[in-house]
Amino acid sequence: MPPTDKSGLEMRQSRTPLERLHTTVFGQSFSRCGNFLAVCDNLGYVTVYRLSDALSSNSRKTNLHPHYYFKASDYSIYSIITHDDFLICGGENMISGWLWSDIISKSAKISWSLKIPSSGSDLTEANSLEVCKEI
Repeated sequence: MPPTDKSGLEMRQSRTPLERLHTTVFGQSFSRCGNFLAVCDNLGYVTVYRLSDALSSNSRKTNLHPHYYFKASDYSIYSIITHDDFLICGGENMISGWLWSDIISKSAKISWSLKIPSSGSDLTEANSLEVCKEI
C-alpha cells in the first residue's frame, strides 16, 4: 500500500499507465508570478508545469514533464483558481487551499479546507470557483 501524508491522502512517485491514459483535466490556473501552470483532474491530482521549461526555444521532450504533482483529493477536482499566495481547488464535498510557495518547493500540504454541506449520501461538486476581492 502506498504511503500517505498527514491528511491521509496517498503519495506516489508516478501514476500508473492506466491512470495516465484515462485522465480528464477539468481546470487550470496560473501562479501569481505567471511562471507555473496548475491543472486539476478527475483522479484528484493537481499537476504543476514550469512554463519556462515547456516554452523554451531549446525545449526538449524531457522539459515537458510536470515540475510536480500531488494527490489533492480522493475524489475528482473540478475547479482550480489562484488567489494571492494560494492555489484553491474545488471538488466533491470540499474546497481546499495550498500555498504556492509549498507547491513550487515540491512540498504541498493543505493550508486550509472547507467542507461543502450536502444532503444525504449525495456528493456536492464545486464546478466553478470565483474570488471576490472586495469585502
